[in-house]
Amino acid sequence: MIKKYIIHICAAMLLVLCYFWNSGSQALTADEPTRALVSLEIMLRGNPIPTINNVIYLNKPPLYNWMLIPFYKAFGFGEGVTRFPAILSLLILGYMVFYYFKKFTGDITTSFFVAMALLTSGNMLFYSSLLGHIDATFSIFIFVLFMQCYKLGSAGEWNKLFRWSYILCAVGFMLKGIPAIVFVGMSLLVTAVFFRKFKTLFSSSHFLNMLWFLVPVGLYFLLFSSYYPLTDYFLNLWSESSKRTVMEKSFLESFSHLFIFPVHFIVDTAPWSLLVFIFIKKEAREHVQKNEFLRFCLYIFFANIFVYWLAPDNRARYVMMLYPLFFALLFFTFKGLNFWQRTWSNITIKALPILFPIVLNATFFLQSEVLQNYKLEWALLFMLSVALVYYSIRKKNTFFPLLFLLLLVRIGFDLIIIPERVLELDVGKEKQEAMDIVEIVGSEPLAMYSSNLHHGSSFYITEKRRQILPIKSKYDTCDVNSYYLAPSEFVIDSANTEIYYSFNRRYQNKSFSLLKFKKEFPIRE
Repeated sequence: MIKKYIIHICAAMLLVLCYFWNSGSQALTADEPTRALVSLEIMLRGNPIPTINNVIYLNKPPLYNWMLIPFYKAFGFGEGVTRFPAILSLLILGYMVFYYFKKFTGDITTSFFVAMALLTSGNMLFYSSLLGHIDATFSIFIFVLFMQCYKLGSAGEWNKLFRWSYILCAVGFMLKGIPAIVFVGMSLLVTAVFFRKFKTLFSSSHFLNMLWFLVPVGLYFLLFSSYYPLTDYFLNLWSESSKRTVMEKSFLESFSHLFIFPVHFIVDTAPWSLLVFIFIKKEAREHVQKNEFLRFCLYIFFANIFVYWLAPDNRARYVMMLYPLFFALLFFTFKGLNFWQRTWSNITIKALPILFPIVLNATFFLQSEVLQNYKLEWALLFMLSVALVYYSIRKKNTFFPLLFLLLLVRIGFDLIIIPERVLELDVGKEKQEAMDIVEIVGSEPLAMYSSNLHHGSSFYITEKRRQILPIKSKYDTCDVNSYYLAPSEFVIDSANTEIYYSFNRRYQNKSFSLLKFKKEFPIRE
């Protein structure tokens, strides 16, 4: 059996290598510094309540930060360590996709390709897998929810289904807040309607099993209430969940998004998403309707994506748990109707791997100035691409050539693009500025005045000094012996300030200075 599926194992191992290769070379960016800084401050303060710059952090519950802490304690605060739980979560998600689809369909090969399509789709392979975000971990629990809904709903085990749903909801809520409740609510509604058991939603079993959510989450809020008013916390969680939705956007933005979203979704899930065109055929649509599991995937997919379809400010990673449902519809329908018999299938799927060496040479010619430093890497890619052409010509009726092409492109990305990013991106400059500030200040008192830096700068300064970087305002007492990071506009006159370092905050291109106030805090006019 192992020998039969040796190519599956090789592809999976190559994907793992691609995901972790160079994962720690780039400075933290996007939401990564926020997760890292909250976790670091929890460790420095010694209690589980999340803060940023010593101010209560209300945007997300703290479970993911608690999960990061053991990794930091074991391996330190490197960028690779920050990203490791998220990358590991993606791989676990891929395995769960393979496990459940194999369990429900008995088709090992197609289930494998559904999992690999998730992990090698465009956005996942070249963006989401590079970052330490909550969404990969959150997606595991929501995807398991979908599968438990089908497994237990089809078996009629509703009490068990409600229990699992609210346990998963509690974990999801502690990871990301209100979106977990929305996913569970929509999924239970669809499941009850799908299996014609709508009345079970009003049963005593359903309401009692809600305690699996209410008790652990309630205990957390009880703990939190001793630190901060719960009313503000609830309002902030609601604001975080609704700020990108139709409620917070103009009619024009919301309306145009109805048409833009499907295009973005197809692009984010390309090239595998291009199989969606098989549904132009009536027989493909009928195949889904005749297959109970695929029909369930279809209903769950549209019910849960609906909220994000209406959200103008959407991110691809918010719906990654829905990718497997989408890919299941494509791959199992393709296999079920034996689209390999159509000449266009083999030609289309083989064309990209066969053309890849030509594309490689053309790119080297067009970007020769940049790629002069990567001749050895380029030669390796070219040799592998030639081997892929040979493999693609020999293999028939399989997606493996396209899969290996994507993995080969990711290898090139790891070898060439990521090192170039390290040299060029501003986040590296931001980290260096933080190190310069630490070198000047050492262990002396340091705070921010009347403003705050990007979380990346705060994290690197805090991590290096092992001291929380607080924010001070005009209502605090000015310490003439303390360093302050303040907008340069506060340098009103040289008599009251002594400047040690100047830099620009990256996101707002706002001038900041490291300084000491000789008398008192200046007040912005």
